[in-house]
Amino acid sequence: MKSLVARFAAIILAMIWTLVIIALYQRSLRHPTHYRTMAMDALVNNPESAPSSRSSIPVKKSKILCWVLTQPKNHKNVMAVRNTWGSRCDKTLYFSSEANDTLSILKLDVPEGRKHLPKKTAKAFRYCHDHYLEEFDWFLKADDDTFIVVENLRKFVSNFSSSEPIYFGHNFMRYFKQGYMSGGAGYVLSREALKRFVTIGLAAEGSPCKVHDVGNEDVLVGSCLERLKVKAVDTVDDKQRERFLPLDPVHYLLKMWPNWLLDFSKFRPKKGKECCAEYIISLHYVSPSKMYLYDYLIYGTKLASEFTV
Repeated sequence: MKSLVARFAAIILAMIWTLVIIALYQRSLRHPTHYRTMAMDALVNNPESAPSSRSSIPVKKSKILCWVLTQPKNHKNVMAVRNTWGSRCDKTLYFSSEANDTLSILKLDVPEGRKHLPKKTAKAFRYCHDHYLEEFDWFLKADDDTFIVVENLRKFVSNFSSSEPIYFGHNFMRYFKQGYMSGGAGYVLSREALKRFVTIGLAAEGSPCKVHDVGNEDVLVGSCLERLKVKAVDTVDDKQRERFLPLDPVHYLLKMWPNWLLDFSKFRPKKGKECCAEYIISLHYVSPSKMYLYDYLIYGTKLASEFTV
């Protein structure tokens, strides 16, 4: 009987969760006469004012390299990333302590364990620098439980130049003057930021950055980039709604986030339907099954907007 009740409760929670995600999806559609998906919306001019360091003169599409940090026990997560958002980057790399030819996972010669994440991250960024620096404009780091809406990322970075020393993400305003970006929500380095991080920050001699000083990779990167005069750019929209989420959006929609989110976030989190930017870029703590669900709701369904109330 207890098992049956637990099962029923799980089904009800799943239904509620799906409904709130659909509600968020529907809110992103604003055109009165056309069928559009959220992904299509991302390519339409948005009246909201995103931070900009350039003029509005049209430029060629930026090339984005995405790389995902994983570990052997999570290689199944990589399959979900490959089958969903990972396929939309211009190139996607996967790094682990063990190679997997089937999933195109590259081996980093670093032991597993949280304390080794700074070294793992440094080596992955070095690999991207040594092999792809001149080929790509932007370099996104994500975890294997991060979901990225790549079209919205493209829209956001189109406001900036990759030759500037800048990086983006969800800003945790702790430890340093400009804070650091949440690793789980994903963060993006410009080509110039990556160049400085590797050639100066990770230099064998005279580096202002110390990889072993901290235990968290995002803190390491934030500390190092600040010393290298790489600017942390705010990514909230004009209503201060987040584009990069360090949690699954259901936590925001159902108003059940942990205390650390309030303590760390530069901008106070918002609850309910106004929690997040319309052109949301990243979500965190997303299981493989949720990745497929988000991917389907965003790219596989349409709304007959002329019949909406």
